Amino acid sequence: MASIEQERWLRFAWNAARYALGPIGGLLVPWLVIQRSSQEAWGQVVLPMILVQLVAHITQWGSKDLLLREFARMPDRVLDLWRASAITRAVPWIVCALMLTRSGLILKDAWAMSWLVGLVLANNVEPLIIWGKKFAGAAVADAMGLGVQVAIILWNQYLDADTICLSFAGNQIARALILWSVVGFPSLGHAFRLFNMRMHLLTALPFFLIGFSGLLASRIDLYTANVLLDRAEVGRYQIVASLFIQFQALA
Repeated sequence: MASIEQERWLRFAWNAARYALGPIGGLLVPWLVIQRSSQEAWGQVVLPMILVQLVAHITQWGSKDLLLREFARMPDRVLDLWRASAITRAVPWIVCALMLTRSGLILKDAWAMSWLVGLVLANNVEPLIIWGKKFAGAAVADAMGLGVQVAIILWNQYLDADTICLSFAGNQIARALILWSVVGFPSLGHAFRLFNMRMHLLTALPFFLIGFSGLLASRIDLYTANVLLDRAEVGRYQIVASLFIQFQALA
């Protein structure tokens, strides 16, 4: 009994450490950028940041909540359910990619696109991380990703929007590689035969809408500031808004 209780506390500690890295990185990275460059340089990254986070949320399509529920219902089909969700959610991903290509807002920047791809890949295995309680490996992945980002920022003498996007891309790609290794690099082979529009898009729609409405409610002020303010003021506003969001995340 004692060993089980200790294992639970250890998992809790690793999970808490992982979630603490989000606020730490959210404050450390802009501080380093501003110290080594300017508020304007940070403000220039706000638009790519908004688009990356928005598209990553859309392509996730409520899959984490849906899959955890389905894993509990069918624990013998965990990998099949995950593969089916991954291949079915290629539909919103393709739609978003086409829209971004036409707008030219993000695909013109290779590093911003790499940032988006890394984040999407990392999000894809999040349900497997939680289901397998692999919180230690996930915490290491987040710490290594943040370490890569800080190293890129410190290595470059001149920080512009491209270099900052490169640092975020390095963070998310490193995270994704480690997270996929933690869950054993599950194969997507024969996933096309598992395509299930009804289950993985329609059934997940309520989960997506709840998360999407929360995302808009918490960031609509930043979206508005990005349109109305100059880059230096946007950079300052993003940091202040992020600070308040981190306080909310303590719960």
